Amino acid sequence: MKPTYEELEARCAALAAELSAVEEIHNEAVFITDDHYEQCPPEVQKIIRSLAVMQIPAYQAFLAEVRASELDSLAGVAETMLVKFSNQRCSSDMHEVVGWKMVHQQASNRAAQLRKGVQS
Repeated sequence: MKPTYEELEARCAALAAELSAVEEIHNEAVFITDDHYEQCPPEVQKIIRSLAVMQIPAYQAFLAEVRASELDSLAGVAETMLVKFSNQRCSSDMHEVVGWKMVHQQASNRAAQLRKGVQS
């Protein structure tokens, strides 16, 4: 099911808002190594800690959907190959059929996991 224009627009707005916050914090941060962290003023340490634990859920959801869509494409290729081999009805191609069934199943399952937020 493809998202509507309004849903896509809302996703983009959420991403822009999150990335604006990231940019704001990033512009205040000083890039230092761990060795120099303790030498930083408390204000800088606070910014560094903020960067380390920052959450960007809309961006993560967007990336998960992009990855899931690619897996859906792979599952579609596998399904096409299954149709091709089932139409041929050649017993020597059974290992191909089994392989494509596995690809289809694994790609479909992983896409569903990504959409649910399951990480492995």
